[in-house]
Amino acid sequence: MSQPSRLPVSTIAATTTTATGCHMLKFEGYKLLKKMYGNGQYVASCRFEAAGHTWTIYCYPNSYSQYESDYVYLFLVLDDDAAATDAAIHAEVKFSLLRRRGRPHSRSVTGFFGKRYSMLGFSKFIKRGKLESRLSGFLDDCFAVRCDITVLNKSAVKAPTVQASDLEKLGIVCDCTDDLCKGYHVRKPPPPSESAKPFFKFFCLSS
Repeated sequence: MSQPSRLPVSTIAATTTTATGCHMLKFEGYKLLKKMYGNGQYVASCRFEAAGHTWTIYCYPNSYSQYESDYVYLFLVLDDDAAATDAAIHAEVKFSLLRRRGRPHSRSVTGFFGKRYSMLGFSKFIKRGKLESRLSGFLDDCFAVRCDITVLNKSAVKAPTVQASDLEKLGIVCDCTDDLCKGYHVRKPPPPSESAKPFFKFFCLSS
């Protein structure tokens, strides 16, 4: 009895290269910002480099649309020569609004930047009422945002490590009093006497 012939098998493996980076941004004087930048007006961050490109963050503290005036908008804008070319840059953008207690408010989106698509983000990132609530852990007339950027199909680029001291300069420091915290937030670096190694951990996640 003849043996059944084996079917040919082939494998396709999808691989890609990525470049990653992040930027921290602190907004001070939130009440004044709301008065200075009305509906449809934005405040822009400084230009910064991350994931192989130059970017700017736009924040609309009083929304862009008059019909949705109770939201804060956040957008990442491509701000280099690639914005004027026809080449599409495929990227994932994650905005995280950091809290003094508990998990951050985070949202992610994947899309394209280029000549036709220079901006990516969220028209309804967070309701102003939630942001301004005393129980939210966000505001003390200021708030801090972390923007994580991953550019796909890009030669691998190692992003510089964000030091814990960089976040302390933003005034966002964990105020938990126990060791069972399950949120992402900033931990103060240990004193030099407790650890001889550099402290690079700026978010903590306890399982």
